[in-house]
Amino acid sequence: MSGCLRRHSVGWLARWLFEHHDRERFQLYGYFVNYKLVKDNLQEWYVNQVDHPHKLGIHCLEAAEQIYQDQLDILIDLDSITLDITCAVMALKLAPVQVTWLGWDASGLPAIDYVIADPYVLPDSAQQYYSEKIWRLPQTYIAVDGFEVGVPSLRRDHLDIPNDATVYLSSQKGYKRNPETTRLQMKIIKAVPNSYFLIKG
Repeated sequence: MSGCLRRHSVGWLARWLFEHHDRERFQLYGYFVNYKLVKDNLQEWYVNQVDHPHKLGIHCLEAAEQIYQDQLDILIDLDSITLDITCAVMALKLAPVQVTWLGWDASGLPAIDYVIADPYVLPDSAQQYYSEKIWRLPQTYIAVDGFEVGVPSLRRDHLDIPNDATVYLSSQKGYKRNPETTRLQMKIIKAVPNSYFLIKG
């Protein structure tokens, strides 16, 4: 269940799980919350990857009723606390096992049993801070085998950045920026000679 299985960081990062899913052992139900009726090739790709796609609106009751009717064994949420609709649905405990993965850190909802991570993202010492059991995958909690590369629209020479410079990029939305993060980023720039920090606006 997610509102981000589209041209979004979650949509790009979750692709290989859907593509290499074991269809002999599991059926995939897709709950596309806040389904966008706009041209989005990645969103349509996801709709075609699941066995039972459900294009849903923005009402938590609509999603909850569909999930209840489907009688799932495991419900995985990819939004955590970033989307109130999916958070509200998870709070209803509509599946015997409920898991959060990828979209954000764990929510702390008592109805969620597991958060999927790895030893690097959440070491053993982190468990004391989580109500969910941390389900650690052995190497990494995400596997990405590459991204499509488009023609760059902005190049170093357009920005007067030397070829041998180190370039840092922040592509997060503006509301996620804060003064403390900016201070830390500036410390890195000062500590690393010939470095630049780009902010995608």
